[in-house]
Amino acid sequence: MFHYGNHPIKWVRLVGVIVAVDAYKEKKIYTLDDGSGCCVECVAIAPPELEKKEGVGISGHLNFGVVSKSEPVKGNNGKEKGKKEEGNGGNGKGEGGKKELGVDNPSVPWEEVDVGGVVKVKGRVGVHWTGAKLADVVKIEIVGCTDGEVKHWNEAGAFKREVLGKEWVVTPEMEKKCRKRRDRELRHKRKGKGKETEKDEDRKRGKEDNHEKGKRKRDEADAVKRIMEEE
Repeated sequence: MFHYGNHPIKWVRLVGVIVAVDAYKEKKIYTLDDGSGCCVECVAIAPPELEKKEGVGISGHLNFGVVSKSEPVKGNNGKEKGKKEEGNGGNGKGEGGKKELGVDNPSVPWEEVDVGGVVKVKGRVGVHWTGAKLADVVKIEIVGCTDGEVKHWNEAGAFKREVLGKEWVVTPEMEKKCRKRRDRELRHKRKGKGKETEKDEDRKRGKEDNHEKGKRKRDEADAVKRIMEEE
């Protein structure tokens, strides 16, 4: 959790030009120049099997009218099916196995995002091992025209003036609401902990019963032994 003044900051929104793309096995790092004077690295967790349909040697945003090199996948009935499924950022998940959108499952148009493209990035504030701040991507959208950039500038300026520029004060209503939410979370935890405690008590009682039974048997055996010795 970071702060701007006394405002807690967790999520950010950026708009700018992609100036570099670093692809790794499990993630892609998009370096974004938003015109603020420094570039920001945006880290997106890639799906396990990322299908590439771009033309050879041509960037995605310039790849207009180029025939894809990849072959379509044929189903069991002989009909062709597309490799990319809609509705989940092209990560290969259908409706049945659809995951919740988040840092571990971002929504990214992988084939369209490339160097030179203007994008809008929504994500969580993170920290690089060097100490520099970065953005863990939750969603990337293509900005199709300059009007989209200008709109973002206006919204960011208004947000800074009206929200970040003023001191953050927790009103009694907000505090009451937060306390109720925290009480609900604690009650749920106590319920879960109560179930575990009952199981532990049952195991403990079972051990004690077994110990008492064994002790009674040993006492009975000792009594029989003493009687036999006396006889």
